[in-house]
Amino acid sequence: MEYFWRRPDPSDRPFEGKADGEGRFRFYRRIYHRNSFLPRIRARIEPDPRGTVVRLVMYVHPAVVAFMLFWIGAVLMGFFTIERSDRLIPGGMLLFAVALTLGAFYPEAFKAERMLRAELQAEGGS
Repeated sequence: MEYFWRRPDPSDRPFEGKADGEGRFRFYRRIYHRNSFLPRIRARIEPDPRGTVVRLVMYVHPAVVAFMLFWIGAVLMGFFTIERSDRLIPGGMLLFAVALTLGAFYPEAFKAERMLRAELQAEGGS
C-alpha cells in the first residue's frame, strides 16, 4: 500500500504504462497522492535523419474531461437562466473550474516533460 506521505525511492520507476511494440507508448507519471488532472501521455518514436524523435501528446483522462464538461455546462445553464444581478456565484464557479483544470494539469505536464527530457538525454548520452 502506498501512502501520500511516503517519499519516492530513487530506484522507483518515475513513469508507468504500456508499449504496443510498434514504437508507441501510453503512460503517466507515478505520484504518491491523488490528482485527477495528472497528464496521460502518448509517445511515438520516429526515425529522423539526425537520430530519433520522440513525439509526445499529453491530455487529461477522458472521464475527467466528461465530468468537467458536465460541470461547466451546468454552471453555464445556471449563469444564463438567472437574473443578471445573481450571476456572481455561477461566474465564480466557472472561473474556479477553469483555474482548477489549468492549475492542476499544466504544472504536472511541465514536470513530466522535464523528467522525460532528462531521462532521454541521460540514456542518449547527449
